[in-house]
Amino acid sequence: MSSWSDGPQTPGEIFEESLYSALPLPWKTTRLQRNSLYDQRCRGMLGSIAVAELYHENSKLHEAMLPELMATRVSPGATRGEFLARRAAAVAAHPVPSVPVPEQVRGLISEVAATAPQDLFFAVELRLLTNRLLLVAEPLTGALQPIKQLTAEDEFKLARALHDWNAPASRSIARTALFLVGSFARNEILFGARGYRHTFLEAGRVAERLVAACARRRIDLRSTADFFDRTVDAILEADGIEESTLMAFELMGNHDVG
Repeated sequence: MSSWSDGPQTPGEIFEESLYSALPLPWKTTRLQRNSLYDQRCRGMLGSIAVAELYHENSKLHEAMLPELMATRVSPGATRGEFLARRAAAVAAHPVPSVPVPEQVRGLISEVAATAPQDLFFAVELRLLTNRLLLVAEPLTGALQPIKQLTAEDEFKLARALHDWNAPASRSIARTALFLVGSFARNEILFGARGYRHTFLEAGRVAERLVAACARRRIDLRSTADFFDRTVDAILEADGIEESTLMAFELMGNHDVG
């Protein structure tokens, strides 16, 4: 079939193509290239199934599914609370030396942890990158646990993975950034396949608190949920399957003030 434009298009051109582009003949059309609009518009004609659609369908809640879910045998709230308490106790029992983090950033993380419902942090973690040092925040105690020191190469790869897809190669990441990492496995224990949905929704609620806290503190913020996942996950020490990076926030200014 004929090729469409590979360059920039206007919204009007996209709407025009979605309404009036020719549909393929089943079993008689050879695809030379693809794009997301074509995949969505022609799915019914080609008999293909979207992975997201399949996962969404399998995660729908129904009565016959309830006996399979641990959430029907144990209180989800109590389970989350017990997990958070045990994690906080483990962190308190093995303290680490204080790391150089701007007080404004510490205050920001503490405010997010205090204003967001605690059970959200069962499956959502805040990871902080400051001056190439990667840390994970423990919300109950406010501790910041070091994970690793990034190399200059790590920093460069992270910048390219986070920024606009056509950004210049020389662009660098802001000195301080926060990441929301979701643990799909923890919610899956309680809610089965539906735990995947829970994790994204809960990450959104934490993100809402983070954006509001930055606005109150007059911290300029650049946020994105569109990045090269495998690169970011590898640098943030997330396995990309049971846990993965969901959102990134670069603190662009005013955060070094004590």
